[in-house]
Amino acid sequence: MIGALLGVAGLLGLVGSVVYWHSYGGQFNYRSALRVVLPSATALILSCQMIFGTFFLSILGIRRTSQWAAPAGPAVEAAAAPAVRIASIRAPGDHSPVPAPTPSGEVGEFVK
Repeated sequence: MIGALLGVAGLLGLVGSVVYWHSYGGQFNYRSALRVVLPSATALILSCQMIFGTFFLSILGIRRTSQWAAPAGPAVEAAAAPAVRIASIRAPGDHSPVPAPTPSGEVGEFVK
């Protein structure tokens, strides 16, 4: 909320300084203009920092559940079976032993 208020104040100050500049045809006292522009730009930058900072902190505060319910059943077991088969595929020329899947989908003994 404070970040939004700072942003609105910064934008109003910058718009006011542009209107002031336009009313004098581009020639005016720079000291008086900078007294408005610098705080307005600072407020706008601080508002962006506050908004992005609170967004980042909210991401850090997201809690993950420590226990999650994994679906079980034949569809899940069938989906997991190809992963076991794919994991046992070797690259050409690779003669290292790999675990062979059993018909039930579990990894059995090492096979050459």
